[in-house]
Amino acid sequence: MRAILLRHGETVWNRERRIQGHADVPLTPLGRWQAYHAGFQLRHERASAIYASDLCRARETALVVADVTGLPLLFDARLRERDMGDLEGRPLLELAGRLGVEVRDGWAEFGDPRSGAEAWERVRARMEAALDDLAHRHRDSTVIIVTHGGAINSLWPAAERRSIGNGSFIELWWPRPAKDLVEGA
Repeated sequence: MRAILLRHGETVWNRERRIQGHADVPLTPLGRWQAYHAGFQLRHERASAIYASDLCRARETALVVADVTGLPLLFDARLRERDMGDLEGRPLLELAGRLGVEVRDGWAEFGDPRSGAEAWERVRARMEAALDDLAHRHRDSTVIIVTHGGAINSLWPAAERRSIGNGSFIELWWPRPAKDLVEGA
């Protein structure tokens, strides 16, 4: 399956650099424009469906993309952002400074279990389970998946995580080819 992973459009909390997690924060006017622009760019991809996180910002983005592309839309809670527990709504840089956490490319590794933040391994496991199910249903197809920056980044090792702009998308083939296959074996 070819998956096009689209990060939702901008929210006020994105602009203010606040930690969102599972908080239901709606899109800004710019975020709605980013959703429309992404839909316009993806309209000729010959995708079979759109799947989206059920959080407000992803849901709004997906509805716009579905309207532009005419594709069927389904929601899946496994595509949600990382639950950030007590950190949600708090300014990223303030927390990073207070907790002594380095922020790189807009990302901070808040791993203190007392915060209630969901472990990266758990985010990765639910994202992989969702992708496995979609790959089973759409084996030789392309699907558009509207989700979140943290959810997308959970699919890569920490050293490879990067900032993915609001309304931006990347391509991923699923299941991924096995890296450990030996030629001729």
